Amino acid sequence: MQRDLTFAIRHYLASHPTMPVLVPVTARAVRKADGTFAVFESGYSPDEPETEIRCSIDQIFQWLREWSSTIKFACVNGGKA
Repeated sequence: MQRDLTFAIRHYLASHPTMPVLVPVTARAVRKADGTFAVFESGYSPDEPETEIRCSIDQIFQWLREWSSTIKFACVNGGKA
């Protein structure tokens, strides 16, 4: 059984949409089992689900280049780190 593969993780602070505070956010670049790519971003609070942003390989490459200083590379089977 083939599973998702997380190959890059980014941790950063983002402005909360309704409050004037910065919250920690985690974004994961994932190669999905069907061969497509996506970035999964955590919610602004622990009970919010991740948001999936479907991407092309070119968009993933740009994401890796744009945020290279905040990305930690880790290949993890199953899509979670």
